[in-house]
Amino acid sequence: MSPTTNPNPDLMRIFDFTAADLEANRAGKMSDGQKQQLLHIAQSQKDDAGCLIWLMTPGYIFLACIALQAFGSGNKTYALIFVGVITALLFGQAAMLYDSHYRNHLETDVVVSEFEQVQGLLQPIIKKSWYRARQIENEYLRIGQMDIPIKKSVYKALQGFLATQSEVPTCRIYYVPKSLQIIAAEIVE
Repeated sequence: MSPTTNPNPDLMRIFDFTAADLEANRAGKMSDGQKQQLLHIAQSQKDDAGCLIWLMTPGYIFLACIALQAFGSGNKTYALIFVGVITALLFGQAAMLYDSHYRNHLETDVVVSEFEQVQGLLQPIIKKSWYRARQIENEYLRIGQMDIPIKKSVYKALQGFLATQSEVPTCRIYYVPKSLQIIAAEIVE
């Protein structure tokens, strides 16, 4: 496809971009709509984390009071259990805050307004990993020599899209480098 060819409507739906977004990317720029979309994702994740932190604080206070009461009554076993629970919750909260680096990457991607592209065959894959002593599955888009993390809904939509194709198309994916968020895609010949 030439750079002036209309974008594929299925890829537009799957990766949530417009024809104007793709034209801007082809011209080497990130569109204002793409910047707003990345900021919206970052803000919604920040709001979720902040809300959870505020909701958990009264629970910490309550557990700390119970632990102090148990310790004061001489029941050190219960006190240690509550201290252990509080510690585990705090580690979980710390992990959640550490994960906020992804939000910072999104915001950096918007400020810098740079993106990269990779070209190759589309291949939605699942990678298995271990998290807190259990195996989990993460969805990725493999294109060229790169694996880009994607949402489960994007993974399923890509599988459906590829099932309608007579052969796996060669595509160009535009993505922001820090957060690896896909901002546009097009089929190339």
